[in-house]
Amino acid sequence: MAETLHLLTTASAMIGGAILVFCTACCLYLFVIILAGFYAKRRRKDGYTNSELTFALLIPAHDEELLIGQTVASAKQIDYPADKFKVFVVADNCTDSTAARASEAGANVFERTDSHNRGKGHALVAGLKHIFESMPSVDAVAIVDADTQIDPAFLSAMSDSIAAGECAIQGVYLGSNQHDSWRTELLQLAWSLFNYLRPLGRTTLGFSASLLGNGMCFRADLLKSRSWSAFSITEDIEYGIQLLLAGKRVGFNQDARVFGQMAKTADQAKSQRLRWEKGRLAILKQFAAPLLKRTFFHVDLAAAEMLVDMITPPLAVIVSLSLSAAILLAIGSFKLAVLVTVPIALLVGCVLMGFITVGPSWQLLRSLIYAPVYIIWKLILYAAQMIRPNRRMEWVRTSRHN
Repeated sequence: MAETLHLLTTASAMIGGAILVFCTACCLYLFVIILAGFYAKRRRKDGYTNSELTFALLIPAHDEELLIGQTVASAKQIDYPADKFKVFVVADNCTDSTAARASEAGANVFERTDSHNRGKGHALVAGLKHIFESMPSVDAVAIVDADTQIDPAFLSAMSDSIAAGECAIQGVYLGSNQHDSWRTELLQLAWSLFNYLRPLGRTTLGFSASLLGNGMCFRADLLKSRSWSAFSITEDIEYGIQLLLAGKRVGFNQDARVFGQMAKTADQAKSQRLRWEKGRLAILKQFAAPLLKRTFFHVDLAAAEMLVDMITPPLAVIVSLSLSAAILLAIGSFKLAVLVTVPIALLVGCVLMGFITVGPSWQLLRSLIYAPVYIIWKLILYAAQMIRPNRRMEWVRTSRHN
């Protein structure tokens, strides 16, 4: 009996230790990247040097009648010479009045109906084709979602990046409705980490930023030579990795900002979160081998970092794994369980940097009380996805609200 108990405690300690090492490595990676972004963060520029480039602003939209007019109006108010940019909306397989609302707001509208080739990737291909036919001399194409408020300096900032030689750029993508609920407060904190500090840190250290789907910009010659060929449910991440494998890194501009509507209820967030996480897993399966090959055969550290980024699980999963490691280690030795404070401390450091970046407020501080509830909700969601892993996911927009 004593021998069996010893074997169980030893096995528990070994499994807990392995989990702890993995969690610590993930947290250390996140901490270093986010810390680099935190120190690279600066006050926004007061002026911009280049406004000669011509832009097309492309907005793919599927049943977005509620907010598309506001998004187009925001685009039309960008502080950039009016004769240097045009706004295009692809009304993709719409069953509502998206096209009419976009046209009324002043956009160039292209309607697309194709029941077989559905999804944002196909909408982008159609939109880009339409743009290059109507604006053959366009210098760059920026892409924003249909629920977005665009900072007036967005195109000027992107113009500076392109003038500096970058061919693919991701801008800052934050929420437009931070104060709607405790959920949106927490999401803004998470987005400040993963849509601002993380890509800024990655590019500061010489790696490639991931594309986020909203607030992206590409030189026209890049899109013509490497046409959009990403059609998964996370087409943005997919195209960014395709560029990296072709030797082209995605830059990041912290002055080019867009603000999308965040889901304020669990029902609104459910399909979006499932789509993101399932899409990331599919992308990891598809590109793990090519990224490893490029890492070793081309000695490309950016490819290695991209793979590490894809392997790193969501914060909710890291927290749950760390707690599991603490329990397993405690079975063997309570002293070993204390080591779990290392990854937790690193995560707390990351959250603190995000808190400072968002702007400390009592409302955000109060919302942190709900963090355990949010983590449990996400874990239940992930568990349900593992039970039904073959569930088909399509481009179904998150429900909007005024």
